[in-house]
Amino acid sequence: MRAQMNLYDVFNGGQCLRCRNLVEETTADDVVVETLRNLSPEARTAEALRVGVSLNALETFLVDPRANCAE
Repeated sequence: MRAQMNLYDVFNGGQCLRCRNLVEETTADDVVVETLRNLSPEARTAEALRVGVSLNALETFLVDPRANCAE
């Protein structure tokens, strides 16, 4: 059986050809960074706790995300 990949659109609601699961949508990194920067200090602290990172590490990352990526 041959699949014509040029006709298959996985990005507009199509299912994965391998597992038939819908492709998960992701948020662009710059949108996430901007959202975090716009949070109040209390909300940023809560978000750091929710995802399991230290507030200091999050704040360092937000100063320069490219330089501090994977820290």
